[in-house]
Amino acid sequence: MGDEALIHIVDVCGTLVRDDTTLGLLFHHFQSKRSLKGRYWILLLLAAPSSPLRLAFSVLERVSGRHWLKHVAVGLLRGEHTSTLEQSAREYALYLLSHRRVAAVWVEIETPLKSHVVILASASLEPIVSALAEQLGVTYVASSLEHLNGRLTGRYAHDLSGAKELALVEKFGARLMAQPYCAVSDNYSDRELLIGAKKRFIVVQSLTERGRWADIDAEFLEVGA
Repeated sequence: MGDEALIHIVDVCGTLVRDDTTLGLLFHHFQSKRSLKGRYWILLLLAAPSSPLRLAFSVLERVSGRHWLKHVAVGLLRGEHTSTLEQSAREYALYLLSHRRVAAVWVEIETPLKSHVVILASASLEPIVSALAEQLGVTYVASSLEHLNGRLTGRYAHDLSGAKELALVEKFGARLMAQPYCAVSDNYSDRELLIGAKKRFIVVQSLTERGRWADIDAEFLEVGA
């Protein structure tokens, strides 16, 4: 059995595509609708790389270990129809697959994709991960959003940050993680998932990033900023 026959568990943000797809989806959704322009500008103040608020969130997250920015950003979805966000996700997924692929990763998963032995495992929002999985003909696990009567509450129902293995077992059964698999990720929070893999690819921006993974035997895919 060749490596192409292994189940490939693939991270999304920074691995499959270059974007932070949680923020990317929100930017796309708010920018594309005139009635939501105000929320777009608020998100820009919160999340733009040059924003002082983005820096403040980074410091707070480093100290607390909690992903404050994405929870505050998701709060801007309060009152939106789930179907409207799903439509935005389908549009954004097409953009990502056309323009934002991480080429080095796609070289490794091209054959597994043809055999449908790929699972997208992401803490990003389910609408965008689901849309990407649908385009690729694969399955997924992702963070889900709370909704009531077809409208979003602005809160997570289930955040997969640091809990992908549990989500994979809950959806596919313990047998999935017991069999040999290949893992592909750039996230340090996926460390245990990578350690458990028969084969692992770690995506890094530069050679200097390899140091944090020094104790893991992996193949590194250097993709640049």
